[in-house]
Amino acid sequence: MSQIILTEAERRELTQIPHYMSDDDFQTFCSFDEEDIHNIVDKHRDLYSKLGYAVQLFHIRYLGWNYSPQTVVPIRLLDFIAKQLGEKTRPWSFKSNYKRSNTISAHFYEICKNYGYRQMTQDDENNAYKIIAANADVVENRVFIVKEIISHLKKSMIILPKISTIEKWVLDVCNKKTADINRLIFSQFTNAEKLSIEKALKCKGEGGNEYNLHQLRDVPGTISPDTFCELADRIDYIDSLNLHIDLTAISENKRKSITRHIANRRLSSLQRSAAENTYPSVAIYLHETRKFLQDLAIEANDSIVSNFIKKGDKRAEKQVLGNQKDIFGSMTDMLFALDVVSAALRGRKNVRKALRDNGIPPERLDEIIKRARELNRPNKDNLDLINTQYSQIRKYSPRLLDIMEVTSESTDMQPLIDALDSLRLMNLSKDLTLPEDAPLDHIEKKFLKYVCPDGKIDKRYYEMATLSSLRTAIRNNTVTVEGSEKYLSFERDLVDKQTFCTANDILDVLSGFRTFEEYIADRMQQMEELLKFLNDNINTLDDLWVEKGRMHLSKLGPAVPEEAEQFSKYIFKELIPNTRLEQILLEVDKWTHFTRHFLHVNLKNQSPKPDDLEKVLASLMGYGTNVGLAKMSLSMNKYSFDQLYNLSLNCITEENLRNAQSEIIQEMRKLWVSDYWGTGNTSSSDGRGIKTVVSSHNSEPNPRHGIDRGCTIYRFVSDKYYVFFTKVIRTARELYQVLDGVLSHEKMTGVPVIEHTTDTGGYSDPLFGLAHLLGFSYVPRIKSVHKSKLFVFRDNNLGGNIKDVRFYKINPKLIKDYYDDILRIAYSIKKGKVSGELVMRKLCNKKSNLRKALVEMGRIEKTLFLLKYYTSVELRRRIQVGLNKGEANNLLAKAVQFGNEGKFTVKDAAKQQIRASTLSLIMDAICLWNAVYLQRSVEYLEHHGEKIEKDLLTHTSPQQYEHINFLGRYDFNTDQSLDINEYRKLKIEEVAV
Repeated sequence: MSQIILTEAERRELTQIPHYMSDDDFQTFCSFDEEDIHNIVDKHRDLYSKLGYAVQLFHIRYLGWNYSPQTVVPIRLLDFIAKQLGEKTRPWSFKSNYKRSNTISAHFYEICKNYGYRQMTQDDENNAYKIIAANADVVENRVFIVKEIISHLKKSMIILPKISTIEKWVLDVCNKKTADINRLIFSQFTNAEKLSIEKALKCKGEGGNEYNLHQLRDVPGTISPDTFCELADRIDYIDSLNLHIDLTAISENKRKSITRHIANRRLSSLQRSAAENTYPSVAIYLHETRKFLQDLAIEANDSIVSNFIKKGDKRAEKQVLGNQKDIFGSMTDMLFALDVVSAALRGRKNVRKALRDNGIPPERLDEIIKRARELNRPNKDNLDLINTQYSQIRKYSPRLLDIMEVTSESTDMQPLIDALDSLRLMNLSKDLTLPEDAPLDHIEKKFLKYVCPDGKIDKRYYEMATLSSLRTAIRNNTVTVEGSEKYLSFERDLVDKQTFCTANDILDVLSGFRTFEEYIADRMQQMEELLKFLNDNINTLDDLWVEKGRMHLSKLGPAVPEEAEQFSKYIFKELIPNTRLEQILLEVDKWTHFTRHFLHVNLKNQSPKPDDLEKVLASLMGYGTNVGLAKMSLSMNKYSFDQLYNLSLNCITEENLRNAQSEIIQEMRKLWVSDYWGTGNTSSSDGRGIKTVVSSHNSEPNPRHGIDRGCTIYRFVSDKYYVFFTKVIRTARELYQVLDGVLSHEKMTGVPVIEHTTDTGGYSDPLFGLAHLLGFSYVPRIKSVHKSKLFVFRDNNLGGNIKDVRFYKINPKLIKDYYDDILRIAYSIKKGKVSGELVMRKLCNKKSNLRKALVEMGRIEKTLFLLKYYTSVELRRRIQVGLNKGEANNLLAKAVQFGNEGKFTVKDAAKQQIRASTLSLIMDAICLWNAVYLQRSVEYLEHHGEKIEKDLLTHTSPQQYEHINFLGRYDFNTDQSLDINEYRKLKIEEVAV
């Protein structure tokens, strides 16, 4: 492995002024205050002495590096410093006049004395090693560690050593950490375990229930009992290796990093590596892969049980449709019999005689009633129709119980755990007899009448009911699945209570209050103020009225004025040049250098080669447009599919895509035209349904998108139009992603989101409460908002003009009992200990008191939002504009992703995510390109004397694409075509030649 960490571009960025820095950033970066100017001017009379001293001060203060005669000093830096000193200079003569080593050294020591800078000591170096070691345990990116050390030393006012020295420190510590991990794990191996790992490395996976390392993570597409058994086979194969290694000393991030490393290495390369270096990594890979497969098996069981219940409903529907004639006939007979009985009763006649006279003797009446009961389905649960699915249950149920160990801290779950043990005993028995003492307390009420119809347990329904109860318990997070990653107890996911209680940065991390009393007093005051405003103004608001206890709103008008639409059409049709997609990517790369982030996944220390630029951009276009690498290779006729595939496999990773996208976003935020679109700290999110051509684990039917199966690409869009978070998810799971998406903006740009909007698909009450604590306002567009309930405190005044509005009461006691737990959840999310998606999924148990408390907190925040929503046209307009940007973003995505009709042709979720993230990067590149040329167009018009109403720019979107050619160019020049009797050679003829 090469002994460097930083690329040449990164080295220049850290040691010099970034050449793409904007003028505003440059002036902020290089400015001196009055005291600095006074020190320089008073103590140095010679022009170049002043300049030299100022240049050295700049390098030490802003860059952290010591100046030397070999240091490259940009001309614009010298010009800017000279202007601050009130001098005029010839920049090219600076080096020749400021080169005496004694003068440079004297200025250096003078700066250190005046400003408190110092050179590094051995203690400082030791502290740096400790910081590197702490980061190396949890962070994979070594460039990040280098930047952390530089930041630490600059804050400590320590002169930075050579960049190569810092790189050597990081490499030494990281390599030592890796060696220590390898040594620790390798020392635990028994001879049998070494042989097992050797077997795993050499396994080709060509038949039977044996798999090579890469096949283990090849996820089956469809979810069925048969594919569940495939997952179980892989888990059994890993278990058969009998690797019992203690990995608790290795951080989760480090284990995942090693797993990704092994997943992207060729098997032949692993087999050639030394055992003491490879075997520990393979053991970690197998350990993490087993957890991955365990989670897939749990999700597969959830899906299979759900499908069986749905099949019961479908069978019931088919029965009703098939028995329509009999149902109507039976209904006719019943109505006729009832008419006869009714007439007899009214006339005080004998009912029996009346029925006989009308051809309905008692025997016939019994038949009518019996037939009606057979056709009638009063219970409506349709569970009696799923017993035919039992053979499918038996295909995978024994395997599920073999690979899954369930525990729980709650005594309420003990009957379920005992029931699973009873099923295991049944599977071991010769005649599959259920133990007589099999528990029933875990059976859901809807199943109970089928499990024990006559006091005796029906083992078929018992097994199906137990699997359904297990599915519900896992969903509600009331049980823990050992060996899993996602389905552990909630307590293991959060910051531990002792750490949380002693943390002194809670109020810095969260935006809430440390105590419940402070929180509730603040919310009561805000609610009283909003209720008073509503009471005072409800009769003056033209678009708001009360009807049947609920508040109603008029629809908003169009958000974009006609003048803005005409202005946008003129700019994009008459001024902005037509272009092709590859030209956009090339230009944007010259502005931002985003391709420098596409480094080899296993050679992070290696600079990208210049020849790889075309391959990177071609691969990005292949994935983003969804045409695939094979078609892209044919279109270019320059690189083979294998060349593009190998590069994309090793360079186009989720991390590299995020880093590259960050470069584009930062450039977008610098443009003055983007200030007209928003402040850059509000956002919206929306999902776009994607059909899947192949069977995919995360695809499911969605009635909104037709009968085909598919998934959803969920995107987060800033008010400045760029996409900053993308996730491929299952349909109808949008609300799980909101917290992670919003928080990712600060990680990418350094600026937190303060307001986020979604449509109804992303809305839930707990989300309101957590959003407030995490520092942003959640302002969704709620469908049928007039039906939303308003919750108030008992002490709030609800008389006057709002006495007819229906309000409900909040239960503050629930919040008080769990306030610290809710704070700990929010603190854990913000510190990165647990993802927002995992928290939202584990808070779905409606019986959980913690969830109930968070719902009550969410009701407070939702009511505060709704009171503002009803009374503020500006807020409603802002929500409408934000969601419109997301909708327009989906239209751009549809235009870019034209290949294969916009359908996913890969089944693996990770590969789908790469395509979605690549698409978002291309969309951001298009928006940046459009924004730059929109800005240039306005500047051109103003330069030529035209008066521009710049307020129209507020409604001018950079998401236009009519001027962009996504399809490439075609040449129909007949001079280059073949003659009438001339034909192209067959491939076999070309090979023969």
